[in-house]
Amino acid sequence: GDPTILVSHLFYMDDLKLYAKNSDQLQTMLELVSSFSKSIAMEIGVDKCAVLHANERHDNVQLLDGAEIEELERKKRYKYLGMQQLLNINTMQIKEAVTATFKKWLKLIMKTQLNTKNKIQAINTWASPVLAYTYGVLKWSRTSLDALDRKVRATLKENCMHHPYASMDRLYLPRRVRGRGLLNLADLYRGQEAGLHDYFLKKDLPIHQAAVRDDKGHTPLFLSKDDHGFEITTLQSRLDESSMKSLHGQFHTALHKDNIDVEASKGTLFPEMEGFILAIQDQVVATNNYRKYILKENISNKCRFCGTITESIQHIVDGCPVLSYSEYLHRHNNIAKIIHQQLAKDNGLLGEETPHFKYQPAQILEKDGVKIYWDEPITTDHTVAHSQEILVLDWKNKWADIIDIAIPNNENVSKTWAEKIRKYQDFASDLKHVYQLESMRVLPVIISVNGLVPKALHRSFEHLRLPKKLISQCQKAALLATACIVWKTLGMAG
Repeated sequence: GDPTILVSHLFYMDDLKLYAKNSDQLQTMLELVSSFSKSIAMEIGVDKCAVLHANERHDNVQLLDGAEIEELERKKRYKYLGMQQLLNINTMQIKEAVTATFKKWLKLIMKTQLNTKNKIQAINTWASPVLAYTYGVLKWSRTSLDALDRKVRATLKENCMHHPYASMDRLYLPRRVRGRGLLNLADLYRGQEAGLHDYFLKKDLPIHQAAVRDDKGHTPLFLSKDDHGFEITTLQSRLDESSMKSLHGQFHTALHKDNIDVEASKGTLFPEMEGFILAIQDQVVATNNYRKYILKENISNKCRFCGTITESIQHIVDGCPVLSYSEYLHRHNNIAKIIHQQLAKDNGLLGEETPHFKYQPAQILEKDGVKIYWDEPITTDHTVAHSQEILVLDWKNKWADIIDIAIPNNENVSKTWAEKIRKYQDFASDLKHVYQLESMRVLPVIISVNGLVPKALHRSFEHLRLPKKLISQCQKAALLATACIVWKTLGMAG
């Protein structure tokens, strides 16, 4: 190293390491530390201290107060800042220890009852840092890190958190873009290396400059090397890779359309359910079409219910006429009940609130000049009976809102929204004339079968003065119902 740079000690929090050229100098340094410790009413924990001689063995060091610091035994190592050290760091032993701890904690996290978001967060903030603490200090091969990432994915699969054929890229995308938010260990390693490398190069202190000059491969950072070429996988590169997949990329494309609110389209469910829903979004569940063309089974690709249309996942979740009056209607009503109950509560028409799946809306609720109709035919002066989803009619203030709910496939969100507005225009005009209303609005409530939330939905909720958190509740109901439809109709869970 640089002969002008002398290191006498390393001190971090409550861990102190002293460097001396001989036993006499070490004795002097220790006496100074002991004296200073007493001055601030602290003591040296001699039972946790050890002396290591680089060249040959010597006697233990005895302080003036009689305390004795023993020499480190042969083949023994000491722990400093979490690293087992002697005259160098035992790389293999530390790697084995941290890997075992990582796997142990990963297993413990899987046993908890946390929801998916918190379970992933626990892996990122509790288990992964066990390995990340060694990054930049120990050299990890890409092969060993990839093997650990595979171990994490295998553990998620064993616990039904990740479908074997679901998108791997989405595991490592942030939840704000409908990924799973899991930290990739290999990416974390490269990022830590790059960060530490920049830290040393940008510091002006002599000791940092000396470390840069002296590190000719002594550490994984190789600080003296000019060109490192740290290959860090960016968010955009993962998004691009995900969007290029023929099946996995379809949900990505739908999610990033201009009319979709990406942030509102995320949801937090329990691990097994979220894993199953992502498999549906990635179109890797065993529909007849998937089995015939992806798994290469010798079967018909027609729907097992209607028998005439290709049984794709889109057909199962929203396109089968046999399921439309049972499964799809049930999903639709679950969301309509959430909206109806909140409107009834806000208008003082409801006493006790119940879970939406147990809620049974009355066909007509009325109080203080406000009426709420549930799927009730209304006759206009053109004698046209029109049955709508939910109608809120305020006689006193002369306004009415028609709320129409729909749960279409991802690609049909904009089209369905426009159809809902167009469908009610004549009826809304007639109703406004008959009841001499000053305001008459048609407010669609649309969430896709896979939980995509259109930006326009926020305006509908604002007009209805519904709490924003209700969007998340409606989205969760849609996702759970879609998963239930696939589960029941295909007779499988993954």
